[in-house]
Amino acid sequence: MMKRMILGAALAMTGGAMTGGAAQAQQAETAQAETARPERLEIPAAAPVDAAPADPAPVDPKAIWVASATGGVVDRDTTSSSPYGALAITRYKGPTYLRAAYTLFGGTLQQADAAIPSTYHIGSIGAGGNWHGWVADAYVSYGRQVYGAIQAQGTARQSGVASGADYVAAGLRLGRVFQPWARWYITPTIAGQYVYTRSLHQRFDFSTLSWSDFELRERALTGIASVRVDRALGRRGQHYLGLSYSHYVTDNGMTTWQLAPPPDTSGPQPLRTPDGFDEVALSGMWQIRPRLWLDTQVARTAGAVAGNSTTASIGLRVRF
Repeated sequence: MMKRMILGAALAMTGGAMTGGAAQAQQAETAQAETARPERLEIPAAAPVDAAPADPAPVDPKAIWVASATGGVVDRDTTSSSPYGALAITRYKGPTYLRAAYTLFGGTLQQADAAIPSTYHIGSIGAGGNWHGWVADAYVSYGRQVYGAIQAQGTARQSGVASGADYVAAGLRLGRVFQPWARWYITPTIAGQYVYTRSLHQRFDFSTLSWSDFELRERALTGIASVRVDRALGRRGQHYLGLSYSHYVTDNGMTTWQLAPPPDTSGPQPLRTPDGFDEVALSGMWQIRPRLWLDTQVARTAGAVAGNSTTASIGLRVRF
């Protein structure tokens, strides 16, 4: 096991402060990224992959493959919990890696007395590496947000405007690994992510005296600065325990809407609120067998304008 190798820091921007489609999708990416980390994400990568204190595979001129499965939940203070699952496969060769991943994420947008659920199917490809302690990770994601039944006024019905929306994201993270003492690793990183999708809403139309559905354009540009401290445990340093702190700045901390003023008849328009918030995460990587690892993590945000969230996840990785 390479004890000094931290391959790519994922670009998973939590977006946990945001509401609507962009927020839910980014939560999914972050969640998966924080746990599906063969070298150490919203799903990370069904989207990105976050920095890890170790790569489970030794340096080898031949390609090495690692498969992972992750599950967890994002529990927001202001709405219902959102479960997710992710599958990923990573190919390592020398100091670099390539990854493909798929994430399934269920989220619910609460609006007044209506619950508007969505299911996200997100596929991602990513690449990164560790070059003499300098780490980099980049990814692109494409997926589909499938609208569920709108639950309001004691009834459930399908949307009358669309069945779902496309989801697109991309991100990049750069960092540096330091080893100040034996078995200790410190990794500061900076990152950026862009997400675009749409979200489903409803409003009361006074001209018809009934509820009508509409979509809002959801997009967010987010930057993150973080530092992670890892400690190798066990007689051979085969286990890792990490604590990280991150600060997020986004141009879309919360999306609301307003009707365009007359004579404009374009309908509801998105209003984006910038935000800056913090996240603290505790994670562990445990070697169960020579080719099998268990990943765990719990994270909590603070200071988000749309409400904070707690994320918990667990995953398995196997080398073959």
